[in-house]
This record gives sequence, C-alpha cells and structure tokens, in this order.
Amino acid sequence: MKLILNLLLIASVISGDQVLVRLPYLDMIPKQFEKGRYDVTISNITTGRIIGGHVTKIIKYKFMVCLLLLKRYSPVKSNLLWCGGSIIQSNWVLTAAHCVVQTEGPVDPVNAINNKGLVVRGNTSYCITEKKGIDHTIIYHETHKGYNADTLDYDIALLKVKEPFEGKAEEIIKLAPHNYQYVVGSAARVMGWGVIQLDSDETSNQLRQVKVKVMDNKHCKAKFRKIGGSRFYISPRMVCAGWKKGGKDACQGDSGGPLVYNDSQIGIVSWGIACATPTPGVYTRVSLFAGWIANVIERTDKVFVLRTKLWTWIHGRS
Repeated sequence: MKLILNLLLIASVISGDQVLVRLPYLDMIPKQFEKGRYDVTISNITTGRIIGGHVTKIIKYKFMVCLLLLKRYSPVKSNLLWCGGSIIQSNWVLTAAHCVVQTEGPVDPVNAINNKGLVVRGNTSYCITEKKGIDHTIIYHETHKGYNADTLDYDIALLKVKEPFEGKAEEIIKLAPHNYQYVVGSAARVMGWGVIQLDSDETSNQLRQVKVKVMDNKHCKAKFRKIGGSRFYISPRMVCAGWKKGGKDACQGDSGGPLVYNDSQIGIVSWGIACATPTPGVYTRVSLFAGWIANVIERTDKVFVLRTKLWTWIHGRS
C-alpha cells in the first residue's frame, strides 16, 4: 500500500528507534511477499495488537467491530484482519480514513469494498474465525475531505452497511459531543484484535482491551518534540493517550478502533511511534467531528431512501 507518511517513514530511524505508523496490517507487508513469494504466515503480515492489555469479551464492548478481508479476496487466502471500528448507528460504523482510502498496494480497500471482499464483522469476540460473528456488507463509505495521508490529520471515515446491527452483541456507542470535556490524566480504554507479541506467531483471535491515560495536546507535542523536533504534527483534531513509561498501547491493525472514556467514544486509533513506547498513541478527536458525522449520515440516508422509493416505483409500474 502507498499509505506512507512522509514525516513518519516506516524505514527511517530516529535516535536509534524505528518509526512505525499505526496502519492497516498489509502496510507492514514483508518485501518477499511483494515479490510474489507466498511463504509468509498471517502473523508475519498482521503485526498489530493491543499491547499490555488482556483478553475481554464482546458482551462488554458490543459496539466493537472489525473490518475483515475475506479469504476469497485476501492475498494469503485466509481471513485477514484489516482494521477496527465502532457501531454508531443501526447501519453505520466509525473508523479511520487510512483504513479505507484507495491505494496501489497488494490490497486496495476500495476495490475490496466494491467486490464485497471487505466486510464489517460484529457480534463476536473473535474476528478471524466465525464464532457467532455476523458479517455486514459495506454499501457506502466516506472519508473526510480534509484527510491528509502525510500527517494523518482528519483521519476519520464512515461506513454504511446493508444489514442493520441487530445481533445480541451489537450495540451503538455514544459519541463525544462537540463540547465534550475529559479529565487529563484519567484512564480511557482502547480495544482491538491482533497478535500478542510483535515477534511471535501466536495470534490473539479474541478481542483484547487496555487502559491508557489521556493527555493534553501541549504535553503530547512536547513528548514528540523531544525525539523528532518538528517532524511530528499534532493537530487540534488529535488526542493523545498512553503511559509515561510505555508498556500499554494500541498498534498496527488496531487502527480505526475506538478510544472510550466514561462510556463515550472520544478517539479513533490513528498512529504512533512503534508501539507501547514512552511516546503516546495518537487518536482522531471524535468530538470535533460531531457535526460532520451527523451531516454525512443524514445526507446519505436520505439518498438511500429516495433510491429505494424510486426502485419500488419503477418496478411497481413494470
């Protein structure tokens, strides 16, 4: 995939530490796979995971869903976790823009959506396998027009699905309103699926969650400035969370998943330097997009209602 930050080059090194961006799994695809060698395991490709957390159940986080690349469309011929997401209305999912932008890599999520190869899976603690999971077909997707692939500013997208979220473990999460305030230093939760350790073949098919502390942007900017000067861009549309000594974090593949504070979603997993380091993870600040989310949903739902009425009228006359 071509989703590489100019200022956060995956292969670059800052102060001896490799810079990794919190991207969909296939952005971390090994070179031998790009050359056509299919002798890599899924865990070699899906290098993301919740670090320092523990296994949990979907019944506690019914709003949590995964974006799953089905095996018939997957380059490794097996179901492949792509990103996370959250249920925000009966037919709508909130995720990160970089999970669904068009790319030129081995898998283009736009083409995958159009060919029904990328679906939203809910109602299950297990993403890759099909234990009680319900798959939802994506029929519309929209990323924010301000999205910048270089800085990951405006890293937010909406997905409309055909089948409503009506499973026993499918539930809407409240979104932080425009004027939402959180207490700096308090704990929030982030959840997702992926391998347990970066250097392990063992995958965590079951949902995991971890607590992280939210921080103000001034402190966050200072943290990044210490290691990269002006290379790192923290905008007002971002919120940071982590731990002073690291050890607990989201990582590759957790992209698009929710950061939850007091039962409201305040962030979307976006990017970070490596994973679980003393530098915080960076999330899209949901509260600043309350108006955009409402407008997109209202506008799109009206179009689909009119389309359905027109289809019914045409076929009723034939």
